[in-house]
Amino acid sequence: MDAVSRFIVIKGLLDHGCLVGRKRIFIMGSPGYNVAPAHNLDDVSFERNPYSMSLAHDTTIACNEALVYELSKHYPDAHVFGLNPGWIKSADSQQSGGSYSVFSSSVASFWDFFSTTPDVYVARAALPLALTADLDSTTNKMFNEKGKEIPTRGWVANENNRAKVWNESAKLVAAIEARVAAAKQG
Repeated sequence: MDAVSRFIVIKGLLDHGCLVGRKRIFIMGSPGYNVAPAHNLDDVSFERNPYSMSLAHDTTIACNEALVYELSKHYPDAHVFGLNPGWIKSADSQQSGGSYSVFSSSVASFWDFFSTTPDVYVARAALPLALTADLDSTTNKMFNEKGKEIPTRGWVANENNRAKVWNESAKLVAAIEARVAAAKQG
């Protein structure tokens, strides 16, 4: 799950004092889609339930959004924001159908029509948000591909759900650390 890797990296940077001065953190994780995670976080690795690409994707989105709120709660001096870049054109979009066929070419053309380039996204949203002083006195905000605020709603609006993401992420990290420690000993 993407959110766990972000949890590890960002929490590690904050815990070890690697971020100094104005601690502004942006999590690019597609907030604002109003989705809930698969199995309410009880099986994020799909070990007990059949794998579903769409449920896995929704879980990542919901957990990334929850992480914005929980990081701000646990690190009050950090200003944490979620970014939803929308569809960004990439070299991979040309291969969205697998092989180069009429179908895959049509799919790529469809996505590209609704997509923006990385340069446009950076100029229109990412750079202005990174540089504006308006975010110095706030945190826990989500922004769309045009840099406009996205309201919090749905599953992630519930504080208990957000706390569960934090707690489950912490449990996964602790389990990984325990396995690493055991492997080093024997």
